[in-house]
Amino acid sequence: MKLVCKWPLKIATRTTNIWGELMDINSTQALLSDLWPAIGGVLGGAATIVVAIKGFGGKILDGWIDNRFKTSLQRVQNEHEKAIAHLKMEIDSVLAARVKVQEKQFGIVATAWEKFSEMFVAVASALTPVQTCL
Repeated sequence: MKLVCKWPLKIATRTTNIWGELMDINSTQALLSDLWPAIGGVLGGAATIVVAIKGFGGKILDGWIDNRFKTSLQRVQNEHEKAIAHLKMEIDSVLAARVKVQEKQFGIVATAWEKFSEMFVAVASALTPVQTCL
């Protein structure tokens, strides 16, 4: 079946409403003209509420977000301070152990050098009479 458009087009004078009832276009326009102020009032009221919430609620929301971020920041800073204190304590204990080992090594080297010096003197004094005989 082929649809053919004939000029001039007929403009519909009847339509159906949301309940499926036939309505005349003039009554539809009258219904819309009656409903338009109510629709505008609802939209205007909604816009007013949105602006009020954004204005007053925005300040409250900003304060709440700032407070939330501040507490999160304080918690993270506290965790970092604890981690840094733990690492400092660990470094101090490792350094203290290292210093003790180095002090012990220095004492051993000093004792060994003293013994070596005493041995050199003893060998030198023992060899001096032998060298004079030769």
